[in-house]
This record gives sequence, structure tokens and C-alpha cells, in this order.
Amino acid sequence: MRTKTFCLLALSVAGVFSETAQAQEQRVLVQSPVPFLYSRGRNIAVTDRDKPELQALGINAGGFQLYPRLQVGVAYTDNVYRQDANKIDDVTFTVEPGIAARSNWSRHMLNLTASAPLVRQAKETRRNENGWNVAAIGRLDVGSQSFVNVEASTAQLFESNFSGAQLVNFASPRRFQRTYAAVRGNYITGQFRIVGALDYNNFNFKPVELFDGSRLSQDDRDREVTRATGQVEYGISPDTSVFVQVGYANSRYNTPIPGLGVNRDSDSVRVLGGVTFDLTSFIRGSVGVGYSDYNYKAAVFPDMKGFSVEGQLEYFPSQLTTVELRVRRLIEDSTRVGSSGYFNTGARLGVDHELLRQVVLNAWADYEVDTYRGVNAKAKILQFGAGARYSLNRNAALRLELTHGDRKLEGVTIGTPFNEERASLTLQLQI
Repeated sequence: MRTKTFCLLALSVAGVFSETAQAQEQRVLVQSPVPFLYSRGRNIAVTDRDKPELQALGINAGGFQLYPRLQVGVAYTDNVYRQDANKIDDVTFTVEPGIAARSNWSRHMLNLTASAPLVRQAKETRRNENGWNVAAIGRLDVGSQSFVNVEASTAQLFESNFSGAQLVNFASPRRFQRTYAAVRGNYITGQFRIVGALDYNNFNFKPVELFDGSRLSQDDRDREVTRATGQVEYGISPDTSVFVQVGYANSRYNTPIPGLGVNRDSDSVRVLGGVTFDLTSFIRGSVGVGYSDYNYKAAVFPDMKGFSVEGQLEYFPSQLTTVELRVRRLIEDSTRVGSSGYFNTGARLGVDHELLRQVVLNAWADYEVDTYRGVNAKAKILQFGAGARYSLNRNAALRLELTHGDRKLEGVTIGTPFNEERASLTLQLQI
């Protein structure tokens, strides 16, 4: 049952409320098909520590516990349009109502969530955002060590200006709807864990407003991505396992690219081999290294292939401090004419420290290099920040965050370099 709980927690990440409305901005559109699963209960991250006196009690509703929540926030940015010159500052107000329903059954599990992050600018109203998200995540217990995770969600999201997929900045945010469904079967026998996953992503990009007031269609970015993934994991000791993962993806675009008459339809295969571990009072994580091969249907777009990396490590210097490192190297589709896709190579380092029972400090840095295939271009994206969360009681918490972002471009003109300073204060209310 412990393994089932960890699997659901890993699966639930996409369905849990965002920490702030700003988290609705998406950098990587297609997420990993099999969530990281390395915890064996030996270590607990600072943000996962059980604090009953600070946890919402919820409202009992028969077989479910309901958790209403409201976030309100204010933020300041010195570059609301993310421009290289003629920066315009602005104040941002956010309101995000939400509710979660979690089952309290003795067998099987179902979590339902809904939220609506609303963003309003004090001056530049073209940057307003109306986001929403509904999701269902469940687990069907088949046997003592066999179960099936099912997930479905649809959301209106906004693509981050720090995403390498689109390096041209517009007057309005880049809005899109993502619909997602996944089924993952987990079978455990002896020292083996076998996972089979099938998932579907549908992306529908909305028109954007240009600085002259006209609108630009993004229909040529609409696509469906269907993936099948299998993973076999073998436990060589109680705290260490090795795994092999093989995945296939089929990407189909709905509309040809204007002026080209073709699109970026592709088939791809990725193979990873790696290790997961959870060592007592020290470190835990999962690291996979392998190879990706993308074949584009249109001859105008060159194929892409190369090594892939996906990893997450957590180091515990003490019970009050968690250091996390994430690394990635993956292939994503480009929007640049003449470029099929790009290698997204990046790393993120974060530290969480529990200063007091009710006060958690955090700092992080993320660095990404995007190398484009078919054009001589490269994007280098650096973001870092620090913040603090103060839990007043089980019903209220305050969060302060300061961030810096910088995007530099090399080679042929593919977009707009810029930097941004941002400060935000958020109040979270919950029952």
C-alpha cells in the first residue's frame, strides 16, 4: 500500500493547486510520461513534512473530504511586456479560487481539483489572464501489489516567455488549452516493478494580439501527441533499483504552417536506463540517461536525435534542509521557420530550509540552453529567485517571492532577448 500511495502522490503533482497564479505559465508543454518515483519512506523533504497543526481540516462530505481555497496576491514587474528596450513596469493583482475533493475510502482513491487563476494588470490590461483548470486523478486497486492510475484534465494555460518554443514576444499572453488523459498500470512482483503508460495530449493555441493591435493566429501550433511508454524496474537492494524505459510518441498537427504548406508531424522513440535510490538520512533520487530519435514527416524539417537525460536528486544535510537538483535534456518542437525542433538542456537547483515550524525559506536557480535544429541559433535562459512562506495557522499563509529572469539569444534572429525583475506577495486562505 505504501508504493500505491507514493505513486498517487507523484501522479497528483499536475492536479494539485498551483502555489501562485504565476505557476500557470508553462515552459515544458509535454510532461514526462512516467512520474519520478523514488521515495521509499526513508527521507522526507522539508515541503512534505507532516504538520497536522498547520494542515487544512477540510469539510466532510460523505466519502470525500473537501478543501476550499482562495489565493490573493499582488506583484510588481519592471518589464510587463518582456521587451529588450522601452521597458514598462506594472503592478499585477491575482485571485485564484479553488477546491479539491479527496476520497477517504479504504480501497481505491480519487482526487478532484478545480481552480481559476485570474490575473489583472493595473495599467497594461492586454496582459490580463483568465486561467482555469479541472482535473481528476484516481487509483484502481487490482490486487495487493497491482493497481492502475487514471488521470484526466483540461486547462486554459499561458505559455511562459521563458519557454524556448516561442521566442517572439507579443502584446498579449500566449494562451492555449491543454487537454490531457493518461492510464498507467503498475505491477509489482518480487523485486520487479513494471509500469505501462498510455497518454494523450491535445493543444489548442489561441490567437495573440500584436503590439499594433492586430491579431495573429496560432492554429499551426495546434496538435495532438499520443505516447506509449513501458518501464521495467529491478530492486537490487531495499533502497536501490535500476530501470529501463522505452517510449514512443506520435505528434500530429492540425494545420499546415503558413507559407510552407506542411507541418511538424513526427514520430519519436526514447530509450532511458538508470537508477532510483533512497538512502537512509542522506540522499534519494532518480537518474535516467539514454537516447532520443525524432523523425519528421516533412522533408523540409531535419530529423533530430541525440542523448537524453532526466533526473531528480534530493539531498538532506539535515531534517530541516532539503537540496534538490533536477537535470534534463529533451527534444521539443520549435516554432521558428526552418527549424524542426530544439534540444532543451537545463538544470535546476533549489534549497528549502525550515527556519521555524511555521516559516520555510527557499532559493532556486534554473539555467536552460536551447539549441535549434535547422537554423544557427541558440537561446540561453537564466532564472533565479528566493522566497519565504509563513503559515499563520491551519487556515492562512503568506508567501513572499523575489525573482530574476534573463533570456539571451545567439546566432540568427529568432526572437527578443529580455530580462525581468519581479516581486510578489500572496495570501492563501483555506478551510
